[in-house]
Amino acid sequence: MLLRSIVRYIFHIHTALSHAWACAQIRGFRVKHRAIDNVQSRYLAVDLKYAAMLVAYRRRGQAELIAIGRTVAQGFACQPTDVSTPAESGRVTILETAVAEEISSIRSRAQSAPIADSSSGPQAALADEAAALVADLHAAFGNHHARAVHAKGVILVGTFTPADEARTLSRAELFSKPSVPVTVRFSNFTGIPDIPDNIGAANPRGMAIKFNVGDSRDFDIVCHSFNGFPVSTAEEFGHFLENIAMSGEGVPHPTPLDKYLANHPVAQRFLTTQKPPPVSYATTSYFGVNSFAFISKSEARTFVRFQFAPTAGEHYLDASVAKSMGSNYLAPEIVKRVAEGPVRFDWYAQHAAEGDRIEDPSVSWPDTRVATLLGTISLQEVVRDQLIADKALHFMPATLPPGVEAADPMLAIRNAAYPISYRQRQ
Repeated sequence: MLLRSIVRYIFHIHTALSHAWACAQIRGFRVKHRAIDNVQSRYLAVDLKYAAMLVAYRRRGQAELIAIGRTVAQGFACQPTDVSTPAESGRVTILETAVAEEISSIRSRAQSAPIADSSSGPQAALADEAAALVADLHAAFGNHHARAVHAKGVILVGTFTPADEARTLSRAELFSKPSVPVTVRFSNFTGIPDIPDNIGAANPRGMAIKFNVGDSRDFDIVCHSFNGFPVSTAEEFGHFLENIAMSGEGVPHPTPLDKYLANHPVAQRFLTTQKPPPVSYATTSYFGVNSFAFISKSEARTFVRFQFAPTAGEHYLDASVAKSMGSNYLAPEIVKRVAEGPVRFDWYAQHAAEGDRIEDPSVSWPDTRVATLLGTISLQEVVRDQLIADKALHFMPATLPPGVEAADPMLAIRNAAYPISYRQRQ
């Protein structure tokens, strides 16, 4: 393939900067038709696909994209911006064509995702923002042909039994049934499939739940083990990821992330106050990132956020024990645990009070808020063929049943980004 040939061609470069740094440099010139600052004096070894993604989601006209492709190609060719000689001109043309092909491919994948028509208008912007977010995740954590985030995980199945109180808050069908089958995927943070379980970077842990109501009326919830989020909006999350990408190993301090955190205390709290590694995926609480509106049969609306509390209680490892557990202890632990008995979580809806920030996931609501028990999830079995199940399973956190509505704009971006990530890892 052309891309493979190009990558092989640039491997001879003597000095290589990290993927994240190069992506940031390409992105930094904000799609102006000019050479990347100092590119003549640097050698760039970076996956061409990353560069194309960064170019593609700037939502510019094709002519300008091709112009940017030429600039990017010049950088990859490690030559000055003067490409008047036939040999250099030919080399740039080949690279430029590859960039354009990647742009077309990425846009095609984004627009074929199962969301509303994205050929023009607001949905086009939504699709591009979602593609941008997925690309930012890959820039921060690498593209491993896996989930863009929470790549390492384990899948279990069981049932959800609703509590009587749930029916007073929402007319959603899953609350009126005796029980509903569920599929739950526990996971570690980042898009690194082999991230060690026993390090801080694996936090927050993830819990994604699919309530299999039937007749294509599944209800998906995606949450994590930290009560809050580092930023307020999807756009800000992209900037947060950019700074992570630019602050990899070997970058001198203060890194771009250091500088970012100095001016963003909420993001700093998110990264520095995570809980220690859990004894089990079954011994930590999980919190929904976004807010929803529950609508009752009488049309009463209650704004809520979700919390899942383990009936086994919260238990974490101290540093010395965590180190001794090894890098892959969580999946075997949950397999052993569920073989001895069901793993249970109580699902609560935390109610918003006057003055609570409904549309800002970075601000957690006080623990003193009313919380209604919605029911209990009981997990009885680990899915046998994890690889096949994981490849097929995806979650859509804003595809909601009657009786539940999204109350946070971030959910629209998340719902558009998840299918893009899903298609890319097939």
